[in-house]
Amino acid sequence: MYKDELEFAQKLAKKAGAIMLDYFSLDKQIKYKDDASPVTIADKKVNRLVIEELSKEFDYGIIGEEESTTEYGKEDTVWICDPIDGTRAFIYGIPTAMFSLGLVHKGKPVLGVAYDPFLGRMFYGLRGKGSYCNGRKLKVSDGGLDGHNIGIISEASELVKIKTTVEKIVRRGANAVYVEGAVYKSCLVAEGKFVGYFSDLPKTHDLAAISVILEEAGGKLTAPDGSLLDFSKYFEGAVVSNGIVHEELLEILNS
Repeated sequence: MYKDELEFAQKLAKKAGAIMLDYFSLDKQIKYKDDASPVTIADKKVNRLVIEELSKEFDYGIIGEEESTTEYGKEDTVWICDPIDGTRAFIYGIPTAMFSLGLVHKGKPVLGVAYDPFLGRMFYGLRGKGSYCNGRKLKVSDGGLDGHNIGIISEASELVKIKTTVEKIVRRGANAVYVEGAVYKSCLVAEGKFVGYFSDLPKTHDLAAISVILEEAGGKLTAPDGSLLDFSKYFEGAVVSNGIVHEELLEILNS
């Protein structure tokens, strides 16, 4: 089930990636939204591509960060897309921005595709069928915090707010790695290079695809308070891990 959707999503991801590459070194026509987050012409072009292509092929509604055809909670099955996750990285010229597209049924993601056009890495997963990167099966790390990598937000203004939390993690022996892009960091967890990542900033559209990719690789994803995430609703914040360090991360974040 959903194999046709997965195949189509992967082809669409490559088209989206081509737009990202085209604009990576060009004038991105940056504007700022009401929440002060940036948006580029590439974000808008990719989001429009997603709506046009998916609408021709499937009857599901589409929720995109920049443009949608439906709203959260209106339909049982919806596509949820972040046209460029890591827009700040894209603007700065840092190649950690990724395209992200998930399919959600009754609040639970059933497939996910996350594409890194800079290295040509296609991460994808189908619920109950495993997750992969360019055909290589993904598996999370079996390590704990000590001596392993934890993804940390890279934006200085936000980093200041979590200074105490980062200090606690470092005291337990973890390497705090400052990388831009929620999807990029989550993919690093899914392929075993990081043992975890946390932030109050990722939203529903950032995590719909990675939810499947991560969990099918053996990882765990929850809200910062440890509760399960409902993708039929808008939310902010998440803890991503290999499962082994999850409770420890929650304890640190909430102490």
